[in-house]
Amino acid sequence: VLISGIGILFVHTYTTKVANGFMRFQAQHLRRIRVPLWNSISHEMRSALIDAGKIGDRQRCAEIAARLYDLTSEEKELLSDC
Repeated sequence: VLISGIGILFVHTYTTKVANGFMRFQAQHLRRIRVPLWNSISHEMRSALIDAGKIGDRQRCAEIAARLYDLTSEEKELLSDC
């Protein structure tokens, strides 16, 4: 889930921008990332996440994360940019 870029969306919400528009990644912001409980994810999605993660398919992970978090079209676009 984290390689999908969802972490960046969360940190973008919590953090302040520093020089040149970069985000400041601090532990306090990373701890606030909400990842769904593994047992709450359907078996089909878990398998898809595992398969995509093994091969490093960030695009597929982003698609699955978008479904997990029920993202809007705008949020999906942000996720694909991460």
